[in-house]
Amino acid sequence: MGTRARWIAYATGTVSSPLLYHAISGYLIFFYTDVVRLDVRLVSLAYMLAYGVWNGINDPLVGQLSDRTRSRWGRRLPFIFLGAPVAAALFVLVWSPPVGGKALADPRSVGVFVYLFVTIGLFDLAFSTVNICYAALFPEMFSDLAERAAVSIYRQIGAVIGLLLALGGTPVITGMLAKRFGTFDAWSLTAAGLAVVAWAGFWVSLAGSRERPEYRQEGSLPLMPALRATFTNRPFLSAAVAMLAVNVIWGWLSAMGAFFNKFVLREADARTGLLFVVMFGTSIVFYPLWRWITLRIGARSALIWSVALFALLTLAGLAAASFLQGLIMFASLGAANAGITLVREIVLSDIIDADELVTGVRREGMYFGIITLVERLSLVIVGGATALVLGLGRFVAGAFPQSPRTVLALRVGIPGLALVCLLVFLVAMRFYPLGAARVREIQRQLGERHAVRHGTGGGAA
Repeated sequence: MGTRARWIAYATGTVSSPLLYHAISGYLIFFYTDVVRLDVRLVSLAYMLAYGVWNGINDPLVGQLSDRTRSRWGRRLPFIFLGAPVAAALFVLVWSPPVGGKALADPRSVGVFVYLFVTIGLFDLAFSTVNICYAALFPEMFSDLAERAAVSIYRQIGAVIGLLLALGGTPVITGMLAKRFGTFDAWSLTAAGLAVVAWAGFWVSLAGSRERPEYRQEGSLPLMPALRATFTNRPFLSAAVAMLAVNVIWGWLSAMGAFFNKFVLREADARTGLLFVVMFGTSIVFYPLWRWITLRIGARSALIWSVALFALLTLAGLAAASFLQGLIMFASLGAANAGITLVREIVLSDIIDADELVTGVRREGMYFGIITLVERLSLVIVGGATALVLGLGRFVAGAFPQSPRTVLALRVGIPGLALVCLLVFLVAMRFYPLGAARVREIQRQLGERHAVRHGTGGGAA
């Protein structure tokens, strides 16, 4: 397999992660509140327990386990191969609540609340295992900025496909299936289709995935020293806070998209998908521009400019009054989103490279495990913010149209939280020290170290 074909095969796995993640972040709250009719406070609590408490345990442990795994098949590949079908099956269960095919008569159903919490928790354990190991291959396989930026474009195109299927395809497919199978079976069948695509994407990625044999032969840090080294790493701590803010902005827009389309723009549910199709379709167009920018100013600066632009553009939600205006708003967001998605994992790869200079070992699993935890924590914040905004707006499940108070809460809430997150992000990045010059020096030192230790200059495997 040629180099470019291998890059594309590896990048196919990037379809799967956002497909599952954004289906959850974009529609699960909407599904359980507006379709199942479970009390929004119970939905938010399930999110907080699963993506807060539980993720605080499983994500770092999964990352550490993969770092310390030694097998003839590698450190990461076995987890991807075995975990993908398990994650797919559990994803379907999340969307198949035991309600008998009809909305709850009692919105405070403890049984459905427990079901939601347990299925999310089990799904997330399997999904995190696969996704952490898949993502951890990126900085190991690709070592310099130019190569990482080039491969990242393929990965982000794959991510856009996954996002479009999740955010754009879900309401369209569900609407079509509901006419024949009913609302609840339609959601379950849609989830099954998405799950099969995600499973296939992860397995196809194995054809382009390679692990460096020399890294398998190196030692690794025990759990407590690994955690200590990670949580005393200044670049990582500042980046983790910044990434949390970014993921809250993303998750918030995803979660509010369906509400914004239906109750602010007063469009049919299926049209929510068109907003996200335009947003992520625009991202594809702007990836080459952001790659050019990144190569000239560095990943840190590119991330700052793209996040600031994205957050400020959410202010358009204050005035958008038609579907066309909504499309223009989401298209502009897509242009900024291209920069964020292109460089955020490059930033984390720079941190992992710098860590190797300090610890002497590669610890991609631990770092991606903690970042995955950060991503899931964003869902806790999004869940809480959803309960707050809908509560303040006096949202009434099943009602259409909603009251002017609800519409105002949605209009103000979307840019309001995004701007708060932008402030947190900018403060965090003020303390992030890995600018373009420092990253080049780290790459030079790692090249010398690898040449001495392994007889290699650190190029791609």
